[in-house]
Amino acid sequence: MKNRDKKDLFLKSGVRTMALMFIKDPFWRLTFSWPNAYYSSTNPKNTMIPPELKEKGLQLTKKLPDYFEIL
Repeated sequence: MKNRDKKDLFLKSGVRTMALMFIKDPFWRLTFSWPNAYYSSTNPKNTMIPPELKEKGLQLTKKLPDYFEIL
């Protein structure tokens, strides 16, 4: 993949738990395998970062627009 060595952010927002195998799992795999990738999840009700991505992930517990208000 052409972006493998670039700095990438996989931002998952508003995806329900049932979408795990379609969205979350591929993002987690790419984040784990790409050296400069980072993963963030924004879901106030159900956010989770796998232990393997502890150093490359961030859990955001508010809705995404709330963070833009802070900026």
